Amino acid sequence: MIPAPHRVLIVGAGPAGIALRMWLHNLAVPTHWVCADSCVGGTLQRVGNPIHVYPGVPAEHGPDLIRAFTAHLTSLGLFPAYGLEVTALLQDGDRFWVHTSGGRDAAEIGTEPFQVVALATGTRPRRLGLPHEEELLGRGVEVSVTRRRVSYQGQEVAVVGGGDAACEGALLLAPLARHVHLIHRTGKLRAQRRFVDALADCPNVTLHWNRSVTALLVDCNAQELQGVSLTGGETIPCTGLFVRIGVEGRMPTISPDIARAADGTPRCSADGSTAVPGIYLCGDVRGEAHQSVLAAMGHASQSAQAIQRYLGLR
Repeated sequence: MIPAPHRVLIVGAGPAGIALRMWLHNLAVPTHWVCADSCVGGTLQRVGNPIHVYPGVPAEHGPDLIRAFTAHLTSLGLFPAYGLEVTALLQDGDRFWVHTSGGRDAAEIGTEPFQVVALATGTRPRRLGLPHEEELLGRGVEVSVTRRRVSYQGQEVAVVGGGDAACEGALLLAPLARHVHLIHRTGKLRAQRRFVDALADCPNVTLHWNRSVTALLVDCNAQELQGVSLTGGETIPCTGLFVRIGVEGRMPTISPDIARAADGTPRCSADGSTAVPGIYLCGDVRGEAHQSVLAAMGHASQSAQAIQRYLGLR
């Protein structure tokens, strides 16, 4: 029998990880909790728009909601081990050995394996997969409009994508940039109507329909972005490209790996259980089409009770 303090490991401290830790605390399930960041909140750290759909807690932006979560966690005395990235899980019978970056396994997690690992690791922005993209991240190629838009004040920029993130990003850039090019691979935006209507009223936003970015145009030393090439041979001059084409699950390497759909999305049941007994997925890491704070916390309640049953504690 695995020692009680090491039976469950939660990886991640976004809304799903927070809610799951609270649920397991209330259910008296012995749990260890880690996250790669220096604070709780996960993706909420990058949300700059008002959050109107979390009942009872109106928030001006993600960090505002994080403060409310942090106060609640403090009242319960619950905190993760910060700055600890889980890079791999190795199955050994009905147990899982955890590998982390930085060689901090023994100090932060302990030397015993776990019966259950709940991955609430969230998502990361998808990349275009083009030459020079990685080396220009943060200096010409961007993923966060909220954090980086001021750096492009008065400049010509481009946004690629057609969903809420891309359209809202274009709207946030429009008051600051000289001109905004919104590039979308189809002829119809997937964003909410309020974003689409607002874009129609922005005179310095140009929509490029049925186009994809095929290349990044850089100077001879590959130090600065000068523009992008599109399908059809069109080129657009810009000093900043904001890639807003969705997200993908951020997961450690798992041996054996869990089953995945054709698009790479991990497969799991409604309660987060996977085909690998003892591995649960909670929150945005599931890759579901609709992602929100409320959905993530709903996942947590289902997973917590499933974990309790799996451990024979109910």
